[in-house]
Amino acid sequence: MNKLGQRTKEPSDLTKEELEFLSLILNNIPEPSLKARIADILWLVQEPKNYKYAQIAIDSYTYYTFDNKKNVSFLFQDLNKYYERAIYLCQQINDSNQLDKILSKLTYVFKSENDSGLILILAELIDKTKNKDVLQKIAMPRLYQEAI
Repeated sequence: MNKLGQRTKEPSDLTKEELEFLSLILNNIPEPSLKARIADILWLVQEPKNYKYAQIAIDSYTYYTFDNKKNVSFLFQDLNKYYERAIYLCQQINDSNQLDKILSKLTYVFKSENDSGLILILAELIDKTKNKDVLQKIAMPRLYQEAI
């Protein structure tokens, strides 16, 4: 609800013309977080489903990385949500190649990170990829060492 007590607009409320407009401008959007959201909306709402939109959303959600602290103008919690959504989309469209790339990014930073809060965020994301091998061989031992 907005301040006036009215329901806010949802993606499913978009008209065919509005969806076509979003589709037309998608490739010209320079900001990855905005591009991700618009591609995600197109993936969710437009029929028939176009896997291209899910893949654009995944690429855009994972544009920023956790090891790129100087260039990130938003909080790690936002990155956490972006990566979580990207992981879910990969699983939804069965894109194991993209999921492996995301897992590699997360694992790389996880191995070298010293911030215990970020280590926990990364461990949770690694867990969401459902890669038991990385979780058991890399994440669990590191979390155990952090706990000690």
